[in-house]
Amino acid sequence: MGAPRSDRPFRFTFRFAKGDRVKEFTFSLPVPLDRGVFKDGSTYETGDGVTWGGHYWIAQDTTTDKPDSGKGWRMAVRRGRDGKDPKAETPVSSKVAAGRTGEKP
Repeated sequence: MGAPRSDRPFRFTFRFAKGDRVKEFTFSLPVPLDRGVFKDGSTYETGDGVTWGGHYWIAQDTTTDKPDSGKGWRMAVRRGRDGKDPKAETPVSSKVAAGRTGEKP
């Protein structure tokens, strides 16, 4: 599996000069562009990133397909587990008023 392709890479050039001699070095990096939540009917270009089904996907080709279709998308981040519901606890101020803090006077 190679590096992701991108039609919109981030490019920068280093230029070194000494007298009349000039050397330039240009570098190109593919950068994903976050497009938010996937919208049916939208066209996504190579490098666009969207959320769909709780996952984050990056387009590998220009596509209008849904990310979980297997066509033109790569899952970059898998959905995490849902958190647990907090347990109902007596507020600390009530424990202090009732003298049940567990602290010694």
